[in-house]
Amino acid sequence: MGGRGQKKAAPWLANPPSGYVGPFRSNVRAFLDAFGTLKSPNRAASVQSRMWTVPLSVPQGSGVSNKKTIDLVVFEQSMILDTGVVVCDNCRVAGWNSHPVCNLSYHFIIPARKLEVNWRAGESVVQATLLENQSHLLHGNLHANGFGHLLRVNGYEGGSLVLSGRQMMEVWTNLCTLLKARVVTVEDVSHKCGLPYRLLHSIAHKTTWYGKWGYTFCRGPFNITEAAWVAAVARLNALPLQSFKSEVKRHGLQFLPSLSSYEEGAKSKCKTVGDLVRLVLHSANVNLMSARGRQGPGGRVAHSQKPKFKETLVSNMEAANVRIDDFQFPACRWSDNRLKLAAYVVLNTLSGTSSWMSRQDVRDTARHYIGDTGLLDFVLKVMGNQVVGGNLIRREFNANTRVLEYKIEILSGEKALPIVLPGMNGQGAPRAKAKPNPQNDLKLLYNALVHQLDAKPGRTAAAPSWQADVRVLLDTKQFEKNYYGEEGAAGGGGARDPAAKHRAMKRLLVTVKLEDGVATPRGKNQAHQSRAHKVAIPSEILVIPESSTVKQLKEEISSAMGDIYTIFGQFQVTEIISGIRNAQVPDHARLRDLKVDRFIVARGVGVSPNTLFYHVGGVEDWIVDCICGTKDDDGERMLECERCSRWVHTRCYGVPDSAPCPENFVCSKCRKHPRRG
Repeated sequence: MGGRGQKKAAPWLANPPSGYVGPFRSNVRAFLDAFGTLKSPNRAASVQSRMWTVPLSVPQGSGVSNKKTIDLVVFEQSMILDTGVVVCDNCRVAGWNSHPVCNLSYHFIIPARKLEVNWRAGESVVQATLLENQSHLLHGNLHANGFGHLLRVNGYEGGSLVLSGRQMMEVWTNLCTLLKARVVTVEDVSHKCGLPYRLLHSIAHKTTWYGKWGYTFCRGPFNITEAAWVAAVARLNALPLQSFKSEVKRHGLQFLPSLSSYEEGAKSKCKTVGDLVRLVLHSANVNLMSARGRQGPGGRVAHSQKPKFKETLVSNMEAANVRIDDFQFPACRWSDNRLKLAAYVVLNTLSGTSSWMSRQDVRDTARHYIGDTGLLDFVLKVMGNQVVGGNLIRREFNANTRVLEYKIEILSGEKALPIVLPGMNGQGAPRAKAKPNPQNDLKLLYNALVHQLDAKPGRTAAAPSWQADVRVLLDTKQFEKNYYGEEGAAGGGGARDPAAKHRAMKRLLVTVKLEDGVATPRGKNQAHQSRAHKVAIPSEILVIPESSTVKQLKEEISSAMGDIYTIFGQFQVTEIISGIRNAQVPDHARLRDLKVDRFIVARGVGVSPNTLFYHVGGVEDWIVDCICGTKDDDGERMLECERCSRWVHTRCYGVPDSAPCPENFVCSKCRKHPRRG
């Protein structure tokens, strides 16, 4: 993520348009026609997707001295060619399971280096090259209906040598605003100094780092509500520092030895935990940016006290294949290349800090690059207390937090700076230093905040008073921003559109009501018909002349729905069932003569019978019904009851993430009501 300090201008279009007034699906095409250069070959049988590059002008004061432009890559992904890509996991976790599958999805990418795409290799290889590359500095995805996801922001700490995280967020925000995106989600797994940033930033500023760009609570796992998250943030931010300090010492943990130094630097007293975390975070950001300012040619930090493998993620990946060749993994179901990549990511994660990291923190950070949690669990288990590529991966059990923790020790060359983990193995506190160490102090604060977080009830002393609130902030990762793309565009349709012409257009929100027989359950299990997931069609923007007839309105709705969704390829609107308040509405009647509401609901025929494309969340036949109250997939680890076939959270039933799922599992409801016979 980008650090604080003087804000640097973000790259953007040299001559941006005054604004678009249509829906996203039309705006993105106009945008690519005006600014994009097609890089993919003409559509053929092997590749249907297309790619453009859009030059972004680098302004003065951006911090990018050797480039005048930066390429934004736009990849138009065809969602209907491979049944393996019709399901969007991000939509499912965001709660958009019931949206139909869109025909097209647009990926906006700022690559870390020049992309080499082999278009002759076929659709699957092209998509893997572009969409599975974890090193992109920016990667956002918008479906044809304007709903999308911010997938990746790799700032300076993520390996960027060009742009900060803040600059890339500005580019992404400008794009979504210009193109009239509807709603965009982000999974906040960002880290600062190897620690979960969503916890620290929320305590310090009462919002996540993404909240600076308008991202708010989207959906919480374990049935966490927005009100519960907001209340937890407020309580932690306002927690009296004196009470926090006393409780930390009562639990045998070390408090910051340099509190007075931070207060002197800020010229104010810290009264709350929020005040303290804000000061320490600010100092840590200043240190990180100062270190970047000392970088020499090639991005190498001069006089750095902590060795690094490489400065960019891509060069690290290339180096990793060599550095870990001497380590032999036991036989398993993963290929050597995947094991090496996962091992590299773990090494890279641990090398980002000289402090201990809990297993969950290592796992969360690594998930930013490796989506297979089973692979990560296997690699972490095998690499513990082993020498990998000249590095000792230490693994120890913290008696206070009752969790496994990892730390890297460099065996060749300069060793990593030692740090004494407070309260672990009876070790004392580190000696006071002349100057505060904000990275170290952040770790001390984090250790205090998560103390006994994963301890089993009754096995340890009373938990800290703030434990439940910290758990809420760590669990909540899904945030969203509503760009209100359905609203009228400020600035009209551009200088060439006369005001009178703009006033003669009607801007409507339209949707389609499906028959009950079409809105089928996702699964085929007839025992769960009461939990049917019906197809939900988001309202779509339609801009048509007021002089249009009702017949033309029907045709425009049919065309728009077919343009966006796969299931509406042959769809035809037969009637308007809501939105026109006149009693009798003949097809030849003109809209300007009718009482037309802004929201129109239509009905028609010709919906595709292929249920594979009915739900972007997938067609799996499974029901979630956990004791925490969760009724749908929230992205957390689950297991299935062998009796009722319902899915529940492993954590809610006391199964640690590091442990395998038990066989012959029976949920609490089935235990209370065992089957007879």
